[in-house]
Amino acid sequence: MTREIIGLVLESEGLKGGNQGFAVPEEREATVLVSAPGDVFPVGRVVKVDLREKYIFLQTSKSEHLYFAYEDVLGLRLLPAPSARDRVAGFSR
Repeated sequence: MTREIIGLVLESEGLKGGNQGFAVPEEREATVLVSAPGDVFPVGRVVKVDLREKYIFLQTSKSEHLYFAYEDVLGLRLLPAPSARDRVAGFSR
C-alpha cells in the first residue's frame, strides 16, 4: 500500500491525522497486515499510526514500536466501535 492510500483509509474510518500521526480511539481495534517472506504478519492492537516520509511507524497497546516500508503493508483492519446494543449483559434470547 502507498502512504496516500493508507491515509485515505484511516480518514475514511473517521480517524483524524495530526503532527503525531493517527491515534486509534480506545473503543476501536486496529490491525495492520504486513508481508513477511512467505507469510503475512498481523500487527494487532495498534493504537498509533504515523505515516512518515519513507516508512510507516506503528505503536501497539503494549508500547511496542514497529517500523515497516510502505510496500510491505498489505492491508488494514479496523473494527467498528461497539454500539450500545452490542454490550448486552446477562442472558440473551
